[in-house]
Amino acid sequence: MIIALLITIFLVAWSGLLLYADAGKGPLAEVIVEPISEAYADDDKEQTESIWEEIHEALASLTLLLVCIHVAGVFFSSRIHEENLIRSMITGYKKSR
Repeated sequence: MIIALLITIFLVAWSGLLLYADAGKGPLAEVIVEPISEAYADDDKEQTESIWEEIHEALASLTLLLVCIHVAGVFFSSRIHEENLIRSMITGYKKSR
């Protein structure tokens, strides 16, 4: 679960940087060069931005879903094993049986 969360957070950040670079801003604006950018019509540029925006939003939604599943799993596991996992995560100590 943690690996999936880390991967989706990385992909959200990367797609956000690409979306921002597509607008000509951010750290990747000068790195990502479109070889024939003058040949594109304005509509194509907007379509590319909307594709990156959709990818970014879908990945952000997937990340939120994974976070909700993870939190629900922690509560479920706490109930099943009858131990307070949240307190253990905060304090670093777990009661032994």
